[in-house]
Amino acid sequence: MQDLKNKLEVFIYDIENNNISQNEIVIGFLNDEVIKYLTSVSIVVESKEIYLSVKAYKHIQRDFKKRLKKSIPKELMLNLHKSFETPYKIFFDSEKKHCNLIYVDKENELLFKVVVHPNYHTKIGVINTVLTAGIIDESVLKSKFYKEITEHGWELNP
Repeated sequence: MQDLKNKLEVFIYDIENNNISQNEIVIGFLNDEVIKYLTSVSIVVESKEIYLSVKAYKHIQRDFKKRLKKSIPKELMLNLHKSFETPYKIFFDSEKKHCNLIYVDKENELLFKVVVHPNYHTKIGVINTVLTAGIIDESVLKSKFYKEITEHGWELNP
């Protein structure tokens, strides 16, 4: 997973220095239990890879979010792969048009979410992509639209 972190560091550095050489990179993977859950709700994913695009990174780090103190600090962004490996919780939002996965993680008492759209259509094909991410309050997790999918007794990384 160090390789994912190294590639993400270069990707972010290139974006911040306006030296973009690729539009998206793999930053994590859906685990088998998440894939099983998605299949149970009639979503058959085409791959395990989770991508981050330049557009999504800029959306996550935009000034508006920074002013609200809702943007994810750079050090957390650089370790985003850990949020897919060992998240605090995973939710499924079937109310959204795209049936998103919501990965929630904690770092030093900071709670944040990463929204992943499975089977997103792009120029490179059908991928699982990060749509957005940000700092959240615990109360957001009690939304009637979110169904926790880590509650079924399975381990995230057996």
